[in-house]
Amino acid sequence: MIYHFEIRESSVRKGIQNKKRIRNRFHKHFI
Repeated sequence: MIYHFEIRESSVRKGIQNKKRIRNRFHKHFI
């Protein structure tokens, strides 16, 4: 259970990082 929870949290963190990267790309294009 704990191991499964850790995998989920790490994947969620990676997803958030990807969203931030995509936002940065869009901001660069708009600017």
